[in-house]
Amino acid sequence: MAMAPLVSVVIPSYNHKRFVGQAVESVRAQTHPAVEIVVVDDGSSDGSFEFLRETVGDALAVLRRHDNRGAHATINDAIASATGDWIAILNSDDLYAPQRIERLVDFATGAGHDLVFSDVAFCDETGPLPSTHKVVQSHDRAVAAAAGGTIEQALLRGNFVLTTSNLLFRRDVFAAVGPFRPYRYCHDWDFLLRAIGAFRLGWLREPLLQYRLHGSNTIREPDHWRHLVEKALVYAGFLGGDTTRPAPAVEHSGWIFEARELSPVVVCWLAAECRRLGLAAVLQELEAGTLHRRVQAAFADEAPARITASVREMKKGGAMREIGRLLSGRDRNIRA
Repeated sequence: MAMAPLVSVVIPSYNHKRFVGQAVESVRAQTHPAVEIVVVDDGSSDGSFEFLRETVGDALAVLRRHDNRGAHATINDAIASATGDWIAILNSDDLYAPQRIERLVDFATGAGHDLVFSDVAFCDETGPLPSTHKVVQSHDRAVAAAAGGTIEQALLRGNFVLTTSNLLFRRDVFAAVGPFRPYRYCHDWDFLLRAIGAFRLGWLREPLLQYRLHGSNTIREPDHWRHLVEKALVYAGFLGGDTTRPAPAVEHSGWIFEARELSPVVVCWLAAECRRLGLAAVLQELEAGTLHRRVQAAFADEAPARITASVREMKKGGAMREIGRLLSGRDRNIRA
């Protein structure tokens, strides 16, 4: 009988003292026989690091970063310290079902997938959320839409996978498309978009992850400009600004913009900036916190609500032709 592959579960932790112990215990309760746990504390100020040291001792690797660098950097640091052939991520406020790793590894190896994820259940600090909760209903609609097509099509419409906690992938996937980029809200979605086409993705239709809602979730933060710019920049990179991967066919762009009320004008502007300055330079601006202000200045006469556009508006005004023009500079076979 073949040995079970070692799965490294990396846990980025930041100011989740009241949750991180439960997250760790949900990993220690896994039925998969070969699991390594690597926790990286991202400069917590609530005693999270000390709590872990006191409660788990030397039972797992707990690393500390004294400066808060963000989830993307913490995940990258944790993966660098991991030794498994498979990498899983669990944010310190979420929970694994006991069979999660075993079921996902069996699913991935049986079907030849390189990156897999599952369905998601929702909870808060008191227990499971009802199906009538607005976040649950919103996610259910995204999942229902995703189930009607391919994973690639669904991911181009938006991040129905929801969170880095829902990812399990081979180490060579990270070597090829990593590291996670400095997005506050979209680092998981950007990683997935870079993986599609190059690797086989699989979706196991079982709720093996509990996503916890609480007052400090990033999805509840009101920084609408930062959200807008990150989403637009992810699309801009995918649509020609990211020279590390082939440009997609132009016909993708039509249904990309049908799915979200996100202005093609902003995406095209950012794609042009990526081509002019290079994606790395634009990402540096994003990490420094200046890019969204520059976008806001470029569209000073437009409120965020005006930057977003309806599907009808997206289909007119030459936005698709502009995307085709941007991409045609990289591939003479592309036609708008």
